[in-house]
Amino acid sequence: MVMRKILFFLFVTGVINSYAQTKSLVSVLTVTPKIGQERTFESGWIAHLKKFHQTDTTNRRGVFEITSGPRTGSYYITNGGMSWADMDVERTNDKAHDIDFATSVSSTLESESGDMIFRWADTLSYNQNVQATKYLLTAYHIKAGKQNDLTDEIKRSIAIDKKINSPVSFNGYIQTLAGSKPVVVIIRSLKDGFKELDADYHKGLNDQFQAAYIEMYGQAQWDKRITAVADLTDLTEQEMMKYRADLSSTK
Repeated sequence: MVMRKILFFLFVTGVINSYAQTKSLVSVLTVTPKIGQERTFESGWIAHLKKFHQTDTTNRRGVFEITSGPRTGSYYITNGGMSWADMDVERTNDKAHDIDFATSVSSTLESESGDMIFRWADTLSYNQNVQATKYLLTAYHIKAGKQNDLTDEIKRSIAIDKKINSPVSFNGYIQTLAGSKPVVVIIRSLKDGFKELDADYHKGLNDQFQAAYIEMYGQAQWDKRITAVADLTDLTEQEMMKYRADLSSTK
């Protein structure tokens, strides 16, 4: 349930790269179709999408399907490129929208989460313009008082990636209104697909990264990095997912 509540999909493919800092918010609804009703859900969602999220360019949706872990088969319905002011906007068809969603979509679902909000962080992102349709998401549930320690380590990683001209690509997000349970999410864009996760796909890259890191920050800091996830987080989770263009607003 933790992932379902916090890992709403933060990432609207191809759009996040053009966000201004005032338009860096993303909300995501997580939905899980009833067993045997996956195609019914998709058909109902497509009909709803065409009615309410195609012609209104400020109210588009991007949809991602989870393809690994206990939430395999669930979907993230995202709304990105928002500011806080955008959340004050009330549309004249809001009531019709909600009724249609309940009729066409909710009736096919086993569960759906409430929307949550994350902020895209340029300082936690690297080579973010890479376009992809497959992704690896890592969510760090950070121990109290340790958020800066974790984000500082991500920034060190980015400095090394730049130094060695690493081909990897990722975007970082920070949960807003998180209270005492901060969450940082890193979404890696897999331009060449899930095969990029093979250990030997980027040959020699890990060794190159380690050597450059130790040269820049020292062996002691590298040793701290090895245990950083365990030392700084209460929980770390990962999911693979793919972008569903057929279920998303047209660009």
